[in-house]
Amino acid sequence: VARQGLTAITLGNHALFVGGRSGNTSFGTVDVYDASLTRTTATELSIARYDSAAAVVGSYALFAGGRRNNGLFTMSQSAVDAYNTSLTRTTATPLPSNAYACAGGTVGGYAVFSGGSSSMNSDSTLVETIGALEIVRAYDSSLTSSQAAPLSCPRAVHSAATIGNHLLFAGGYNSTTGKYLSTVESYDASLTRSTAVELSSAKNGLASATVGEYAMSAGGYK
Repeated sequence: VARQGLTAITLGNHALFVGGRSGNTSFGTVDVYDASLTRTTATELSIARYDSAAAVVGSYALFAGGRRNNGLFTMSQSAVDAYNTSLTRTTATPLPSNAYACAGGTVGGYAVFSGGSSSMNSDSTLVETIGALEIVRAYDSSLTSSQAAPLSCPRAVHSAATIGNHLLFAGGYNSTTGKYLSTVESYDASLTRSTAVELSSAKNGLASATVGEYAMSAGGYK
């Protein structure tokens, strides 16, 4: 199905492309490609949605939050769907609040999801960050969830990357101050939060990735 706003992640020998939207229609479609680029489909998401966050822990890929069109409104979601390496879907404990534009990553034995926006708007083309969140939720390899120390401030439309034993959440938008963020928060394998050196400028909508000994953040809006 042609769509935008998908979430993608690699699990074992599969690349998963999940959810999305086309116009005012939200999808729960899960397209899967193996190492020979053969496409199959897995069980759909429990709730059709787009702009969710993804992270891998153990044998599971988790897809958390997102938003879906509901008539004239776009509503954020709290659902967390987990797919194992056999592509069987399990529903994990939901996020403690509806959220989209959150960020996800892996550190130690945890998949961690942070921040996001809990807002609702009437124009599905907008990325609203009113009501950004400080919540950080962690899931272990048995899909048991726990609450980690909150972010230092509300943060949405930010990015995540793991470097060594640290998961970094960078940039984003703080709805309390109405400003973009340059701060970078780090969680270690015990889910202890600390602060890293700031980005060169405040921005949201950036992308992050890891290569060698570096976590890199690029692009964004400021």
